[in-house]
Amino acid sequence: MGSPSTTTVAPISAKHTIIPTEIQLNILAWLTKSHWNPNESKPRLSNYARVCKGWQSIVEQESFRHLTLHASDIECFERHVRPHRRGYVKHILLEICIEDCYDRRPLNPGYTDRKNSTTFTLAVWRLWQVLVTWKDHRLTVELGILSSFERRLASLHNEENYWPKPWSLAQDQGGNLSMIPHIDHLATFNLPPTDGMFIIGWNWQRSGLLGRAPVEFNSNTLLGRDLPKVEVIARLLIRRRYFCNVSPNTLAQIFGSAPYTEVIHVERWCYGMGRRDSEWDEHSENLVHALSPSLKRFSFFEEYSTPYHQRSGRMVLPRSNTRLLNSLTETGRHLEHISISFAIDAQDFFLPQQQLDFSLLITLALTSETMTSRSAVMVNELLGNAARAVKKMPKLKLLEIWNYKTGETGIFVYEKLDRCSEITWQGTWDFQISQEVKDTWWEVLADSDGDIFELSVRHVTLELDQLTSLASIFPYLKLREHILDEVSWTQV
Repeated sequence: MGSPSTTTVAPISAKHTIIPTEIQLNILAWLTKSHWNPNESKPRLSNYARVCKGWQSIVEQESFRHLTLHASDIECFERHVRPHRRGYVKHILLEICIEDCYDRRPLNPGYTDRKNSTTFTLAVWRLWQVLVTWKDHRLTVELGILSSFERRLASLHNEENYWPKPWSLAQDQGGNLSMIPHIDHLATFNLPPTDGMFIIGWNWQRSGLLGRAPVEFNSNTLLGRDLPKVEVIARLLIRRRYFCNVSPNTLAQIFGSAPYTEVIHVERWCYGMGRRDSEWDEHSENLVHALSPSLKRFSFFEEYSTPYHQRSGRMVLPRSNTRLLNSLTETGRHLEHISISFAIDAQDFFLPQQQLDFSLLITLALTSETMTSRSAVMVNELLGNAARAVKKMPKLKLLEIWNYKTGETGIFVYEKLDRCSEITWQGTWDFQISQEVKDTWWEVLADSDGDIFELSVRHVTLELDQLTSLASIFPYLKLREHILDEVSWTQV
């Protein structure tokens, strides 16, 4: 019997199809985009990080870019966002949940206020304690306060599909804004029901959203300590999506704890009650006094355009927060961009007796009731005073004075270009800039060498039926991004 023959088989190398990096990135971009679509079921974004090291890095950058934290998340946040991931974080929303006074029986508003102050204080303190260790990064910190009343309303909906990501525009597949609880709640601020039996419930809803009093730091919790100085905060943000107020003294402490902030943007709801709004105004000058020398842009928007706020006799309108105005003219001289909406009137800002010294100012946006007064005399007087004030603002490139109310809009824009500048009136009523005012603006344009700039004048009529809300004037405002945050514009 012959011995069996042995056959040697050469190893065959498996051929792997390598997908080009560019295609891989396109696939990953599509996957991450679909992940944020609330109308699609999808796996966790973190699952894609397991594909390879390259994908892990990209997924982490996407996942950590915008973070929403509650107080209970801060310890986990500190543990997972190690130094090599800190550069991925661009925006942190600290969402702080507080109680309303109706959560307890019997009612004890004083106890509820103290508890809310402690909750707020601890949440901010803990986040600041984490961020103070960060170096060489720049990020936005946003503060938002959610009342238990608002959370109960939100629980009526499917939170997974209902709540949008705070950094997205919450668009559905057709490009339309998807349902947002904040927008639903705005119906609460319509005029009161005509049936008296529903008035108590209407008042309860408004009180539940706006809160009884602004939240403030609890000095006992801080034990006399100041907030640590956090160097990485480049932008501080509070959006009108959050109804509850923070006290101006507490805001001032927060501003002072961010020494290298470049942008502060605050949108707040007025209470619609003269006494409460006056109490908030009483300490509002501290907001500006606390601004760091590094700050370039200060934006402040007050919301009181709803039917509830505009009803007769409950608020002093137009609002004129002289404390905020005086502090701005005294200590805001280092600012390059200012936007104040509805808190002060441009008519007061540009009064001849105001000692304005804004030598660094580049853009300025203000509101004024005069713009919708249908009084040509009053508007021309305001524009003339503005021109004389702008002569003391050598770097100013863009001034916008505007106002919107139901049925009326008026917008004035001064824009300085290289050697040709323009003043423009846009409004729903027939108004012509007087020759005297044109001459005053022409004088603004003469430079120190005696050269003359060209000045063009435009008048644009806006169609009244197309301006049905504040959002509808968005395309006509040059400084819209300074006036409201981009997400806020989708919610007005």
